[in-house]
Formats: sequence, structure tokens, C-alpha cells
Amino acid sequence: MNAGHAVELAGERHAVGVHETDRQPGRDAERDVRGYERAELEAQSQKAGMMNLAILMLPLKSVMYIKGDQATAKFDALTFHGENTVNDAKKEGMMYVKSQNSTKALTISYTGDSFNEMAQNELKASDYDIKETGETSTVAGYNCSKSLYTIKKPAAASSVPRAIPATSIYQLEVWTSKEMPKSVNFLHPLYINEDAGIMKIMIQYQKENPLKFLYEFTKVENRAVTADEMQIQKTAKIKDFGKDKMTVGMEMMGIIFGM
Repeated sequence: MNAGHAVELAGERHAVGVHETDRQPGRDAERDVRGYERAELEAQSQKAGMMNLAILMLPLKSVMYIKGDQATAKFDALTFHGENTVNDAKKEGMMYVKSQNSTKALTISYTGDSFNEMAQNELKASDYDIKETGETSTVAGYNCSKSLYTIKKPAAASSVPRAIPATSIYQLEVWTSKEMPKSVNFLHPLYINEDAGIMKIMIQYQKENPLKFLYEFTKVENRAVTADEMQIQKTAKIKDFGKDKMTVGMEMMGIIFGM
């Protein structure tokens, strides 16, 4: 058991809701969407077009554990339960997803090149104009600096179904702290390659749509993390994402969409 600290992360969307996260390095993170019921989220999903997947992927509640280079998240979304563990130093990870409405479940392993694709959905910095604004703010007791990411031009959608579609994101506000290990970045809904730990993200998917998603750490406290907390559930068969990205990706999307 390693000592660490726990963090709560709140996420909110204009006219949609809030989720909270506790995390520790041991860091334990818990997210909880507040302010809107599931029916409201589903209604927003129907209106949002390209953002349907993002809304379905939004955790209603999650717990995150971080210990050095290893990070594990366990969460519930609208249509599925997910557990994801990554090791940044070894560039390997594993994800478990299970339908909330059926017995369908899937475990995916990813290493090397597939790690870069599956360790959440990576935002390509080259697609964005990135401005360090000079703004600072205290997030859960940590001094954070703000960067603004604005897309240069919409990129073509990926042919491989994965997590939240990064290619559709218009603008992001990213708040980082050098005091927070960057291993936490792999367990945000969107992976942004920053050298410091990301403690707050505001995401606007479409320029013409004011709907935004906010993820923000709200509490940090010392805590210990056990080996069991770092483990995830697994199905009997574990599929290698790198060997068959399309088939595995389609199966995962089927669970996420409740098909």
C-alpha cells in the first residue's frame, strides 16, 4: 500500500450537469454528475448530433486511483460500466466495459502504438492553435496555469471507433499544475499530452453550439491505495486492440450504444 492523496473532480456542462472525481497517487478520484437526471442527458444527446458519443461516454460516477506511473479509473456512464488501467512508463493498458442493460462485456489490452490510440482519445496538438494565456487559478488547492486550444480546421473523422471524437472538438481550456503527476491525464475522458497534470478542462465541441463540458478537481487529500483498488475486472477472453482495431472498436461501440 502506498500513501498518496485523494482528489474530487467536478465536471459540469452548460445546461447539462456536473460530475465529481476523487483521485489519489495513491490518488482516488470520484465523479458524480449533478443537476440533471439521465433523461435530460439523453435528451441533450439527441439534440447534439456529433456530440452523442461524448455525452454517452460522460461518467456519471467514477473512482480514479493513481500510483506513480500507473493509473486506474472505474466509472459508470449512461449505458455502460467501464474500468481502465494504464501504465505510462511501460506504455501498456487494459480496459473493461460492460453494458448497463445486458450481460455484454469486453476486455481490451493495448500496448505500444495501440497504447497511444487507446489510452483514452488523444488530442493532436498539431491540429490546434495553442495559447498560454498567462492566467492562473487555484484548483483544489493547487496552482494551475491556463492554455487555450482552438482547432485550426476540422479534421477528418477516424475510421476506427474509439472514445470521444477528438476531431470534432472546436475549443478547450486546459488548466495544468506542475505539482500534479501527468499520469492523471491518461484517465480524463480526453487525452491531452501536457507535461504537467491536468486538473481542469472545459470542452466546447462545436463552434455553433454553446454546450460545454467542464471537468475540474475539487478536493485533494492524503490517502493510501491498495493493490486491489488498482486492479480492474476482466472477461475470460482478453482482446488485443492492436491486432484488430476495427472489430474490437465496433464491439466496444456496440456496448457503449447499448446495442
